[in-house]
Amino acid sequence: MQDPLVSLTFDDGVASQMIAAELLAARGLRGTFYVCSGSVGREGYLGWDDLRALAAQGHEIGGHTTGHPHLPALPVSEARREVESDRLALLERGLNPVTFAYPYGESSPEVESIVREVGYVAARSIGGVVESLPPRNPFRLRAPHSPRTWTTPEQLIALALVGAHEGGWMIVPFHHLEADGLAVSSYTTEPSQFAEFLDWLIARAVPVVCVRDVITGGSPS
Repeated sequence: MQDPLVSLTFDDGVASQMIAAELLAARGLRGTFYVCSGSVGREGYLGWDDLRALAAQGHEIGGHTTGHPHLPALPVSEARREVESDRLALLERGLNPVTFAYPYGESSPEVESIVREVGYVAARSIGGVVESLPPRNPFRLRAPHSPRTWTTPEQLIALALVGAHEGGWMIVPFHHLEADGLAVSSYTTEPSQFAEFLDWLIARAVPVVCVRDVITGGSPS
């Protein structure tokens, strides 16, 4: 059994993800933050200065649409506007979105074509648990469902071990990071549990890489 590559991704650009960024930075690790440009700066969300600071620290900032819709349910023209306007908003503010994450993990061949055509090189979906190296389809990268309030550090570690067993790439999607009792959603991870998972990855010397680096062949963070 070999160690997998692990990518830690964070969806929606919620403000509590700065906690994740701090825990990662303290350990010399980098993550991938997928943000909806229409939410940036709103209450409870990261601001543009936050995103630029994360990018300056080496974190990846990727696209996640403007308004977080179910893309396959939209007319193709509207789906294209959601993906393209989001990418342009990120570019206009000095960010460099290379990869994308489908809201709710939902895609279709038509949506995947849109994501490719507007300039992304890969996109993360949900389902299938572990991705192969090289990916079977870079525009439908496989990943497990996001950890919930009841997910333990041992279960997060088990995901990494599944990736090791398969000799693949484990892409873990997180949402909120809040202390016990402050969770605003069931898609919340307690910071101390997240830190415990990070420390296990470091102790095991598991490579933790941004999604873009796996796809483009960049250096692991």
